[in-house]
Amino acid sequence: MAETVQVNIRVPEEARDVIGRLGQRLRKEPDFLDQLIALVDGDAGGELVTRLEQIEARLAALEAGK
Repeated sequence: MAETVQVNIRVPEEARDVIGRLGQRLRKEPDFLDQLIALVDGDAGGELVTRLEQIEARLAALEAGK
């Protein structure tokens, strides 16, 4: 297991459980950090948006061929 550190932050009470779950997931899945960084930086979903656009284009091409 990777070395861990304790971080103390102030969050609204309703965020407490989510922050705890983030910590658990970060400890168990080191690759999750990249996804979390993308979300915080506003880059999350870029790949998903691209895939959806590709699917929509393929569907439009199929429908046009009818």
